[in-house]
Amino acid sequence: MPLECAFTDYGCPATQIQDAGQLKNHEKRCPYRLIRCIHPPCHLLVPVSRLIEHCNSSHKFALVKPHNAIHALHVNSQISMLGKMGKVDSRSYWNVTHIVMDGKFSLERKHFFTEMVQAAAGDGDWSFWVYMLGSEEEVREYDYKLTFNSELPPLSEELNEYIPSLEFNGSCISVDQDIESLLRSTNSSSNYLTLSHNMLRKFIVNGTLSLSLIHI
Repeated sequence: MPLECAFTDYGCPATQIQDAGQLKNHEKRCPYRLIRCIHPPCHLLVPVSRLIEHCNSSHKFALVKPHNAIHALHVNSQISMLGKMGKVDSRSYWNVTHIVMDGKFSLERKHFFTEMVQAAAGDGDWSFWVYMLGSEEEVREYDYKLTFNSELPPLSEELNEYIPSLEFNGSCISVDQDIESLLRSTNSSSNYLTLSHNMLRKFIVNGTLSLSLIHI
């Protein structure tokens, strides 16, 4: 008997899948599979194909569209702390930067999102990563180099210490991994940057962080 995708109620037309193995592989890549919204305080489950529409209508992300960015993407952006994760959850988060990379020839447009979330309330550590709109297999080709830039002089009189830039090399993470599962996972820890609250504040100038991303 043919099998149907678990996401037919959300628009998937696949109702004639021949066996359980094909069904499993299909549902991993189904454009109608449900994911948690990538806006940190939003817990809504949305079909992955409608994530951009949902974020554009419900959230205000900073939008960046680099030119000629297929092989040499270089993005400069500023992010600011927006607020708490919820009424009960007092962890803080920073605003999301939405990076749109236009494809060439037959390549589809790619979407990336910067994330900065606090692991614990108060002076808890911070985690930074880059989401990509795509499956686990699709994101494997995309790596990035992150640099936090300080606008303070190299020797900060305020902190009485040398303020370097902070660099990190990571791999993009699929939007299939929700925020909380990602922070709990030790397998993904090499793909996001963890830094202490005291280290982060060295790069905050007038309430914002200046960052650059290259070679996604």
